[in-house]
Amino acid sequence: MRYDPRFDPDEPNEPELIISSDDVEHTPPRIGRLLILLGLLFGGFLLVHNVVPLYTDWLWFGEVGYRNVFTTTIATKTLLFFSGALLFFAVFYLNVRHARRLAPEDTDRFLRQQFGAQWGQTIQNGIGWILLGVGAFLSLWAGRIAAESWQNWLQFRYWTPFRITDPVFGNDVGFYIFRLPFLDFLWQFGFYTLVLTTAAVLFLHWVGRAIDSLSGLPSAAAGVRGHVLALLAALTAMGALGFSLSRYDLLLNENGVFTGAGYADLRYRLFAIYAQTVLLALTALACLAAIWQGRSFRWPTIGVGAWLTALILLGNVVPALMQKI
Repeated sequence: MRYDPRFDPDEPNEPELIISSDDVEHTPPRIGRLLILLGLLFGGFLLVHNVVPLYTDWLWFGEVGYRNVFTTTIATKTLLFFSGALLFFAVFYLNVRHARRLAPEDTDRFLRQQFGAQWGQTIQNGIGWILLGVGAFLSLWAGRIAAESWQNWLQFRYWTPFRITDPVFGNDVGFYIFRLPFLDFLWQFGFYTLVLTTAAVLFLHWVGRAIDSLSGLPSAAAGVRGHVLALLAALTAMGALGFSLSRYDLLLNENGVFTGAGYADLRYRLFAIYAQTVLLALTALACLAAIWQGRSFRWPTIGVGAWLTALILLGNVVPALMQKI
């Protein structure tokens, strides 16, 4: 900040205050220190909050002679926590960081116009730290959810076959009791990670004026379209995997007087599941093909429309009608 020397001291006018871009206070170090401080405080709170119950449980399991059970549980929870947190952080933060790099050149000017010169520059300089903090916070949340599935993981890893197979898919009964719950968790974790990541990426593209709305995606920059198409390919591929796993749930359906797959389940709902799995897999391939061939949304849109049609007609209307008949 300086005074303009080009003024007459005899004039009654006040000197003009000039603020150059070099004089604007840069805030990333302050924001970074604040996030680090909050992270340390949060980590200290978790340590104090958990260390006393853990120590009490450790003593109790030692007294009854099952301390190895306690250590196995803690080690499994720790492994799942860090695995889930790191996986979520890698997917989420790398994508939002890439979305930030794809922001148009006039984003800085847009922020200054909307929030003023100083606040716009502050937001521009600190948004990277904000995204890092959001990614770290959500990663802790994701890690805790993963740690809660420790029992499913141990059952999945040390499962024992029953030597009895189901008559529909030919799987051992132990697969449904010990392995399927953890596979369902893995799918849910991956799917919702991609949903949150895609929503955050679209929000950043919208805030950065890379796109004005979803209808503006076909006319967006090539890098933006390619990024969105890659995420849509991952989402639809994960959806196909989810429908493939959902066919096993037919054996657990409540059908009034009995539990299991009924006539409509085996004749119509199972076919609908296979059809939707294929349509979503083809939609994922269409998204990947669109990345290399002009980044058009035509075929991915057709694929999503075909899947929605199959979901409504084949998956709901036809089975319900045939069940009534």
